[in-house]
Amino acid sequence: MASTSSADSAGAASSADAARIAKTPRQTVARIASVGLVIKEANKDAHLLAERMTAFFQARGIGCVQSIHGPENSSCRSLPDVDCVLTLGGDGTFVAVARLLMGRNIPLAGVNFGRVGFLATISPDAWQDDLTILAEEGVRVESRMALHVEHIRNGKVLCSGAAVNDAVLTRGLHDRLAVFASRGSVRGHVV
Repeated sequence: MASTSSADSAGAASSADAARIAKTPRQTVARIASVGLVIKEANKDAHLLAERMTAFFQARGIGCVQSIHGPENSSCRSLPDVDCVLTLGGDGTFVAVARLLMGRNIPLAGVNFGRVGFLATISPDAWQDDLTILAEEGVRVESRMALHVEHIRNGKVLCSGAAVNDAVLTRGLHDRLAVFASRGSVRGHVV
């Protein structure tokens, strides 16, 4: 089964956090009682598969809640606590939902309806094998680190946020060369 990940917090990881994460073994949730499906709003195939997945989980006595994610709509912000969340979209949907679920300690996996599938690794054509393992054996969880990023100019924070997969710096609407500096630490080492 594809691994799931769970971001531990929205803040910058301290060296103690990094050490704890490095030493944390993979955890297995023994029994999944509830699953949240977060569906990309504009993808009709994802909506159709979500209905099939809901029936699949309900037939096994597993509760299933659906939520829509799109540019103007993200009902996953109010998603109740579930044992696992599956995104039905691409890597962009996966990253957006991971950012919204930060701090909730909910395992996350993705069904890939996008082009790359680097993060959303479950195939929409072969999902039943992975989800049968999830339903019968639980899920293997690998903790992942998220970064807190800030844009500071003249000592003033202009914007800040969480970097789940990457952080992009741009000067404006048009790409131009920009100079920037970064500071941070990983496992006690300044990077």
